[in-house]
Amino acid sequence: MKIATYEEAELCRKFKKTLLEWWRSNNVAAYPWRTDRDPYRTLVAEILLVRTRRDVVVRVYEHFLRRFPDPCTLKAAELEQIEEVIKPLGLIKRARYLKQLAEVMCGADFTPDLLKKIKGVGPYIRTLLMTKLGISNEVALDRNGARLIYRFITGKDPTVEKIELDPSVLAFKRECLDGHPEALELTYALVDIGAQICITPPRCLLCPLQSYCSYPSSSQKN
Repeated sequence: MKIATYEEAELCRKFKKTLLEWWRSNNVAAYPWRTDRDPYRTLVAEILLVRTRRDVVVRVYEHFLRRFPDPCTLKAAELEQIEEVIKPLGLIKRARYLKQLAEVMCGADFTPDLLKKIKGVGPYIRTLLMTKLGISNEVALDRNGARLIYRFITGKDPTVEKIELDPSVLAFKRECLDGHPEALELTYALVDIGAQICITPPRCLLCPLQSYCSYPSSSQKN
């Protein structure tokens, strides 16, 4: 999406304003990793969150950090010890990602290039952390947020698995969202509306964007 007209600029402005207002009114769950800007703790949280509900991750995340409060403590741990701590979440293979994360980060100064060496850290996590640290001002897109944007601009359901890489979604993010001074809040707003409302099938009647979204009304879809 290339913003070339007043109408497109106004739509972009309303989109951001609505997202931020909704998130500030509905952000009732104080997930500890959202306000923590420490790279190690942020990366641990995001690896634990992969395909896992946040309310389940909270308990394991806090226990994990009590056992392994820093990268060097985690590096010294046996793989079986890490697996035991994260076992309630399933996806035990994440223990290997966490172990490798510790091996990369222990004793190293954090730089953006360091992230390239850590397995399991994709574009969403990299962008999120860079924005958290004030290194960039980009909105990070997970699958939930990308699905919302795709429906908003096309009026259709996505048909590809990695919708977060769709060119039209990335163009909208670049033209409308990136560079916003509250990019981190926009990131979490997209994550939350995408996970709670713009699901499959979507709950359009509950969506704050419904009055100017391209997607058909819930009465047509549900």
